[in-house]
Amino acid sequence: MKKMLLGVITTLLTTLAVTSVAGACMWFWYQPPVPKSLE
Repeated sequence: MKKMLLGVITTLLTTLAVTSVAGACMWFWYQPPVPKSLE
């Protein structure tokens, strides 16, 4: 039972991490163009 719970928690954490990274990439990708001085 505990092993199953651990698997569920791991899956949820992995999903959350992937969603966070994807969301950050999407947010970063759709930002307005960066001024040349920051490149």
